[in-house]
Amino acid sequence: MDSKEARETARKYADIIHAARPAGEESLLKHPRMPLENRAKIFSPFAALRGYEQEIAREGWKMRRVERPSPSEGEIEKLSAKLAQVLKGMEVCVMYFQEDTTDLSGRHMGCCCETSGRVETIDPVGQTIRVNGKVIPFADIQDIMGDLIK
Repeated sequence: MDSKEARETARKYADIIHAARPAGEESLLKHPRMPLENRAKIFSPFAALRGYEQEIAREGWKMRRVERPSPSEGEIEKLSAKLAQVLKGMEVCVMYFQEDTTDLSGRHMGCCCETSGRVETIDPVGQTIRVNGKVIPFADIQDIMGDLIK
């Protein structure tokens, strides 16, 4: 009963709020119980427009598109120091650039994405890291965070 509205509602329905459900024969004839199969349908999700969520996500992707960021030398050094601390099995959050096209002027366009999870592999020779089944090239990583990364 934190809010004024909650207190008002509790006061309004105080006489029936703790009453037991009517269980008499007359009540069951007047208001028969709904079968469990039908009850489940009441709570199932309903999508009035099929494909709407996917279309919204696709449009959102277009709106988030940016040109590939160009990190400074200092930012590259900081990221290299962080990557040197990453070990297989470590929990990390990786922010990276995912390119989808190169436009007519030669700009690399895409979206800044984020994934979190356990490091499955880290390949210093191939310069990639695999997190949640996603292989991310070091060159695409914008930032990497984890409890053990300073």
